[in-house]
Amino acid sequence: MTDFQPASQLQQYRSLMLACEAIGWLHMAGKARMEFLRGHGGEPVEYDYKDWCEKENPPFPWDDLLNWVKNDFSKIDGKEISWPSTFSEFLKKHADNGGRGPLGLLQAGHGMASGIEKNMPGDTSKYLGQCVTHLWRSSAFGNPERNLVEDSPEILTEAGWKELLKKIEKLLQDLKKWGNSAVSHTPEALKDWWKWREDAVGDDGWLRRDFSSTLAETRLPNNDVTLFDQSYVAAALFKSAVAGSVLEGTSFPWNDTSLKQKTRWRLCTVGISADYFEARAVKIGDWTGARKMLDDFFTEVRKLLEVDLALGSLLYRDESVLVFSFPGKRTEPPKEGETEELDSDSSKGKDAFVTKWEEFLKDKIDGYARERNLDISPYLKISEQPSRSLVGMTREIRTAKKTMQTPFHRDWSVPGNTSGRGHVCPVCQMRRSENPDDKKLGSKQKPCAICQERRYRLKFWLNGNEESDSIWLSEVADRNDRVALITMSLDLLPWLDGSRLDSCRSQAIAEWSANSGLKQNPIHFNTAYSDMLAYTRKKLGQNFSSTDNIFTKLHQGFKEAVSWESFYSNIVEDRSDAPKWDSLNEDQRAAWLAHQLFCKLASPGRIYRFQRQTKEFFRSQLSRFREIAAVEKNRWRTRRLLLKPESDKIDKHWQNNTPYAGRIGDSPVDLLWSDDLKGFITIFNLARVLKEFDAKEFLCGRKIPLKS
Repeated sequence: MTDFQPASQLQQYRSLMLACEAIGWLHMAGKARMEFLRGHGGEPVEYDYKDWCEKENPPFPWDDLLNWVKNDFSKIDGKEISWPSTFSEFLKKHADNGGRGPLGLLQAGHGMASGIEKNMPGDTSKYLGQCVTHLWRSSAFGNPERNLVEDSPEILTEAGWKELLKKIEKLLQDLKKWGNSAVSHTPEALKDWWKWREDAVGDDGWLRRDFSSTLAETRLPNNDVTLFDQSYVAAALFKSAVAGSVLEGTSFPWNDTSLKQKTRWRLCTVGISADYFEARAVKIGDWTGARKMLDDFFTEVRKLLEVDLALGSLLYRDESVLVFSFPGKRTEPPKEGETEELDSDSSKGKDAFVTKWEEFLKDKIDGYARERNLDISPYLKISEQPSRSLVGMTREIRTAKKTMQTPFHRDWSVPGNTSGRGHVCPVCQMRRSENPDDKKLGSKQKPCAICQERRYRLKFWLNGNEESDSIWLSEVADRNDRVALITMSLDLLPWLDGSRLDSCRSQAIAEWSANSGLKQNPIHFNTAYSDMLAYTRKKLGQNFSSTDNIFTKLHQGFKEAVSWESFYSNIVEDRSDAPKWDSLNEDQRAAWLAHQLFCKLASPGRIYRFQRQTKEFFRSQLSRFREIAAVEKNRWRTRRLLLKPESDKIDKHWQNNTPYAGRIGDSPVDLLWSDDLKGFITIFNLARVLKEFDAKEFLCGRKIPLKS
């Protein structure tokens, strides 16, 4: 499916989607001020983070930097886009309702990213606030990390704020340069777009770093969601929603004021089994080489979905699975006479939109896998049911990993030589290690050409491109040539699906009944659950009324519902693995509603925070382990030497870039011969042969017997 019209259409609008993503990153930038924190901490501060740009002197030039987007994309398929009058409205009104066009889609993304946990009316449900003397940013798992007032990060200083504005302006200037370019939607522009995006929100991006140091929400338990988490996820959903509107074309209702309530998203899951490669590794190089190859493969997938097609952003990543936001479809069908790209095809048994996109993306991603000679088939699936929450992410990840337990879960041709003469490769166990035309079979330990290439990390190490400090076990081993293998892991899925998030519950049913403010409340404190269940069952048997006193006090969105079935769909089906409405009787529906009304699920911003902080935790532990390993006082532990034989004793048979083993006294040593240097590089822990205050000349004149 190389000629896939929807993909070509998205590429033509790439600048629009990336511009909207940038607006999503920055729409809450005003929270990166100390005034925002102090005001929420109880101090009488007159500051509204939504108006920050107008208070700057001179005002921040939003319109000057972004008007090109409105001018270049005033219409989609001839239909007028309802842009707001000024771009500052994205800042002022992102948390409101009733927005049209792109503003309505940003409101939908913002509401989903931050509002899932705050769906109870403020007069009946309050979160625990932090005072200004104890205003902490916590970890995703509830551990206090930093008092942001007493120990302020740089971004919360006046100098840090000014520097942030300079970087934001530069970001938007570059966006304008690439977006206005005549080649912005061509394959040649991908490299520039990718660098622009990675510099801002990549693993080492400046916006990620700055916004991760402060909070989007000061209340408990939401003080674990940083400004970056909430902004990034809102931007991802905004970007996917805009991509969905491009795909819908003329049928998209740009003037609809209920876009916030009607917008839905899907998830796109891509994977390949890292366990398969790890289990078959004979040497460490087999696994590290395969890991690098998989990282390269995943990077290509990200470039495709995040930049080339610009239809989503990465929301979750582990060693085997990536999950991206993906366009869904609205909750109502198009008007009569309109055509909708996001339609359903009952003859195929599922959404035709999903089927077509899966076929196209599988073809593209299979190509990336074959370019890297991957032994097994990649996995790709787009969730069939659109949703307004990310709770379904756990189900998608589990399904992917269960499917990938069978390496060949679909047709896949193994690359390379799998027949003819030669021993079977000891690593992949599928290809032959020798050329079929060779007369000799060779060593049984020799890997095939593809596995040998993956194993060969030496060229990266010699060129300084290797990410790790060393590729030599003997260099990190202790003086007795011993190493320890430490394995750490954390099962994130229970955190992602809400089963370990009881702290998110703002209050119990009994507490609500005591604080509801209702003069006649049928939900009594001592019998709260049974009363709630009975009341819900009674109301299900009556005509639906969106003004019911109890339910409007319980759930902020109840007054927007049009029927019990629609309300059940929004708060039960959309946020749990509950059965569908039609498969339940009235008693079961009442039980699910009563339970889910008080179940506070993690917001998408918090879900993203879990996986991001887990990755950062293990990265920090690796640094700590390296520090522990380096505490030994012997300075030779972290040195390398070049040992040069006397010129008349150089063995002509030494192979370039080949390691040799030997002994100095009773100590084992490892050396690497280099033709360029005409000598041996030490690749072992020198503390074995040199004491703390020895000089390197101690080794001069020593005879070292070596073997390959």
